[in-house]
Amino acid sequence: MRHTLRHRGVALLLVLIAVGMSTILALSFMQSHETTVAIGENVVDQGQARAIAESGLEFVLQEIRRNDTWRTTHPNGTWATHQPYEGGTFTVSVVDEADGDLADDVLDHAKITVWGYFGGVAHKVTSAVAPSLGATDSMLLVVSDATSPTAQDEARRARLERWRYAVTLIDDNATQAAIDAAIASHNAIWVSATVSAGTLGTKLTNSAIGVVVEQRQLWQEFGVTATDPSTYMGTSVEITDNTHHITESFSTGPLQIVTTADSLVSTAQALAGGATPLGVEPGGTDSAIVTLEAGGDLAGGGSSAGRRAFVPWSGDSGFVFDNLTGNGLQMLQGALEWVAMPPLGPPAVAHWRLDETTGYVAADSIGSNHGQVFGAAYWTVGQLLSALEFDGTNDYIEVPDNAVFHVTSALTVTAWIKADAWPSGHRVAVILRKGEGNPNNWQFAVKDGRVTLYLDESDGDGVSADTVLNSGQWYHVAATWDGTTIKLFVDGAIDNGSGDARAAPILTDDRAIYLGGRGGTDKHDGVLDDVRFYDRALSAAEIRVIYEEGVAAANSIIPTLIADYRFQEVKPSPKRAGHWTLDDTGGGGGMVAGGNVQVRNNARINSYYSSKGPYGGGNVTKSALAATNQTGSGAFAMDNSTSLFGDGYCGAGGDPGSVFSIYEGCITGSEWAMEANVPLPSPAAPTGMPASQGDVQWVGGNVVWNTDQTFD
Repeated sequence: MRHTLRHRGVALLLVLIAVGMSTILALSFMQSHETTVAIGENVVDQGQARAIAESGLEFVLQEIRRNDTWRTTHPNGTWATHQPYEGGTFTVSVVDEADGDLADDVLDHAKITVWGYFGGVAHKVTSAVAPSLGATDSMLLVVSDATSPTAQDEARRARLERWRYAVTLIDDNATQAAIDAAIASHNAIWVSATVSAGTLGTKLTNSAIGVVVEQRQLWQEFGVTATDPSTYMGTSVEITDNTHHITESFSTGPLQIVTTADSLVSTAQALAGGATPLGVEPGGTDSAIVTLEAGGDLAGGGSSAGRRAFVPWSGDSGFVFDNLTGNGLQMLQGALEWVAMPPLGPPAVAHWRLDETTGYVAADSIGSNHGQVFGAAYWTVGQLLSALEFDGTNDYIEVPDNAVFHVTSALTVTAWIKADAWPSGHRVAVILRKGEGNPNNWQFAVKDGRVTLYLDESDGDGVSADTVLNSGQWYHVAATWDGTTIKLFVDGAIDNGSGDARAAPILTDDRAIYLGGRGGTDKHDGVLDDVRFYDRALSAAEIRVIYEEGVAAANSIIPTLIADYRFQEVKPSPKRAGHWTLDDTGGGGGMVAGGNVQVRNNARINSYYSSKGPYGGGNVTKSALAATNQTGSGAFAMDNSTSLFGDGYCGAGGDPGSVFSIYEGCITGSEWAMEANVPLPSPAAPTGMPASQGDVQWVGGNVVWNTDQTFD
C-alpha cells in the first residue's frame, strides 16, 4: 500500500527548531585553535557553519526518533531551505535511497543531508537512517490437520497467540512447494507431536529458518541422531547446561516439566557432531534436550541448514499439551525464541564488521588484525549495520601481515558487497587480498562483474563464478578452497557448478592484507560490509548461515539510526586568498584564487600531516586542496612533475574536464566544481602568513606556484 505524502512535516520541523535548539550549539572547541590573525576570521566562520549544520542534523534525528509517522508526514527531498539559525542558515534534505519514495517501504534506507551556511562558508554533514518493521514474529505450526485442528493443536495455537506470535497452520501432508512457500514468509517453525513422521518426512530438513521439534520420530530425519530416540515415564528432566538461551532461566539439576507422569523423550545414542545436549533423563546420561546449530554437522553427513531444538516431551502423539508446567512452557518459549533468532556464522580467524561509523581504523572483532583506512572512504549504511564506501580511486584498507593469514592449503573469504560500477578488462575490484603486488598469495575480487578467487595468481587468472553481479545491488559473496576444489557462492548458493579443481599448496610470505583495493590499483567503487576470513573451507551450509545472518540483520525488528557524520565543506571555506586551517574536520588546508592557478616546476601541494607532508604519514587522509573561481579552459594548470595531494576545485558552473589542464596522477584526489564561488578581495600577497607558504607569485590576478606548498 502506498501512502500519499503530506507536506505538513516542514512546519513541524520548524517548530522543533524554535523551541529545542538553543542549547545544542556549542563552540567551546574554538577556544583551542591557535591561528594567525590573517586566518582567524575564516576559522570562526568555518566553526559556525559546522555547528549550524550539526545542529540541523540533530533536529532531524530528534524528529525521526519522536515521530513514528515521519515517512508519511514529511516529503521525500527538501524538508527546509535556508532556515535562519544563529546568524546563518541551514538546508535539510532527506531522500529515500532505494526508490525515492519515503512512504512506500519502511525498510528503505534514507539519507539525510544538512548544509550549514555562515558568512560565505558552507559545511555539509550527512547521516543515514535504517528503520525497520516492528512486526510480530510469524510462526508456522505444522499439524496433522490444519483445516480441523485437534484440541491439542488448538491449545498450541492459543499459546503462540498469547505469546504474541502471528500463527499459520499447515498440514503435514502439504506439498514440498507449499511448505517451501510457507517457510519463505515465516520466522520459525514448530512441529506438533500430532504430525505423522512418515507423512512429513524430510520436507523441513532444508529449511533455513529454525525448527522446534516435538515429534520424536523426526529426530532421525533432522539428522540429530542415527535412529529415533526412546521414551521414559516421568515428570522431569535434569538440566546439565544452563548457559544456553533455552535453559538459562533454570538451575542445573532436576526440573519438573509436566504436571503428571507422561511419556518423555531421551536417547543413549551418540549425537550428531553439531548437536549440543542441554539436559538428560534424571539420574542417567541419556540426552533429553538437544539443540543443533545452523551449519552444524549431521549424524548422516552434511550440515544443518538452520537451527533445530528437540524438546523432551511428546513421547507419543497423544501428549496433552496442557500437561506442561510453567517450567515446561518457559522451556518451549525459549526454544521458539532461539530458533527464530538469526543464526550466527562460525567464528572467523579475522572479521572486519566495518561498523565503526567514524574514524580511520577498520577493527578486527576477533583479534588484533585492525586495518588502516586510506583515501576518502567514508562510513555509510551497510547490509548489517554500518559499512565503508570506497570511491574506486584511492580508497582501501591495509592490514599488517599476521601468521594467521599464511594459509597454504585451505581458506574461506566472505563479504557483503555493492558496487556503483564494476571494473572491466585487466582491472578487478578487491574484496580481500594478501600481497600488494602480483602474483598475490591469495585474492578474492570481482572481475568483469563475477566474483573470482586467485591463488598464487595475477589478475588475469583465477576461478570465476557464473553470475554477473549488477551494480547498485547488495550481494553476499564467498569463496572456499579445501586444498583440492574452489567453490564460489553468491547469496548463499554455490555459483560455479560443483567447483573447480585447484591443488594445494600455495605460497605465502609476509606481505600485508588489503580490503577494498590495494596501494597501486584495483580499487572497489562501492560499499563493502562484514568481511570474514577463515583458515579452513566452510561447508555450503555454513556459508548459507552467514548469508542468512546478513539477511536477518537487514530485516531486523530493532530500529537503527546510523550517523556517519561525513563532514564536507564547500571548498574552499575562507573568504580571502591565502592559507587557512581545517583541522577541526580532519582535513588539511589549502588556498583559493580569484584568477587562474598555475603549478610549475616540481612544486608539490600537500598537508603538513599527510603522508606527503613533512610530519609524515600519521594522518594520511589530511589532504590539501587548491581552487580557483575561474571556469575557463585551462584555468587550473599543472606541470607533469608537480602534484596536489588532495582535491582541486574550479568555479561554480565550470566543467572540471575543461578547466583542469593536468597530467594523469598530478591530483591524487578528484577535480570538482564549487557550488558557489568564494568572494575574494583584490589579489595581493597576503601578510602574516606562515613561513612555509613558500614562493607564491601574484601576477595580474593569477597565482603561480613554483615551489612546494604545505598547509596545516
